[in-house]
Amino acid sequence: PAHSPLRVPAMRETLALLGLGAELPCRSVEAAERVARLAVPRQVIFGAGAPAEENAAFLATLRRLAAVPRVPDGLLLPRLYVSRRRLAPTLGGLLFEDLIEANLMAEGYAVIHPERLPIAGQVAAYAGARQFILAEGSALHLAIGFIPPEAPAAILCRRPPRHPRSGDFLAASVRRGVLVDAVQGGIVTLDGPAVTEHATVSALAVLDLAALRDRLVAAGLCRGEGWALPTQAETEARIAAA
Repeated sequence: PAHSPLRVPAMRETLALLGLGAELPCRSVEAAERVARLAVPRQVIFGAGAPAEENAAFLATLRRLAAVPRVPDGLLLPRLYVSRRRLAPTLGGLLFEDLIEANLMAEGYAVIHPERLPIAGQVAAYAGARQFILAEGSALHLAIGFIPPEAPAAILCRRPPRHPRSGDFLAASVRRGVLVDAVQGGIVTLDGPAVTEHATVSALAVLDLAALRDRLVAAGLCRGEGWALPTQAETEARIAAA
């Protein structure tokens, strides 16, 4: 993820795992700079207009990482939840994600916070899993390469999926993937009077956890028994504190 404290080391590690050499110059540019030459790769992947052969080549490149000797073997977490809970609130997240984690752990899921792991550790976790639930976010860009086509997988929407880019990612690789939209509303921090696209992206989504549970049950991703759900008073208090 772009906001990981491991950002530049992660870039170097990714290049090294792809066999491009750990010593390639890699620098994070934090302010505007004038350059003599700028190369910008295509950004259209998995969306409308993205050629199928380019999608397949991207996925094949990611899957190469699982065979690299530096990626640890034996990290078998068959049911995996990819969380955003430890990211800064200004980057967007899910209200009561701590409760979502606890409920999924009771269902047998391991929880990872990918921004806290090196790339090799992320790859090992994804490559060992057989069922996937992911909070919508940039971790999907790496994880999508390791979700088997027939694996049950779900993305928990943080915004109503009017522009379902995450759905495009799933559809390009996974036949049993679902977008779970249980969004009731969002807590948005405004820098001015208008709700900008950035404000929407950084919103803290308020989910209907009962609806979330039921849709995961319908997708075959959990049993849904004994889930802890917040009361109305607890929800109002958490919103007020956010």
